[in-house]
Amino acid sequence: MMIDPVSLALGLLVGAILGAVFFAALWGTVRLVPHVRWPGLVVLGSLLVRFGLALIVLWWVARSWDWPAVLAALLGFLGARLLATRLWGTSRPSACEGVAPHLDPPDGGN
Repeated sequence: MMIDPVSLALGLLVGAILGAVFFAALWGTVRLVPHVRWPGLVVLGSLLVRFGLALIVLWWVARSWDWPAVLAALLGFLGARLLATRLWGTSRPSACEGVAPHLDPPDGGN
């Protein structure tokens, strides 16, 4: 069995785009939560939409191409996560600091 490089490249691209949308929506949700009346509902709605979109797209990739393309899509998704972590960071102060002092970093976020 030959692995088609075009399907691998397309799977990687689809996964990267899906991951970028997924993690951008997650970042938007995290930034929105402190400003809404029902944050749990916003988080749950965002989770359902993001997971639903991811499942639909990955199912479509699995139905359209072969398994190496699905693995490439998952690799692209994980690559988008790494890029999102680099862009938005993990050590920036949270918008929720002070709301739950027991969750604040011990050094004050510095």
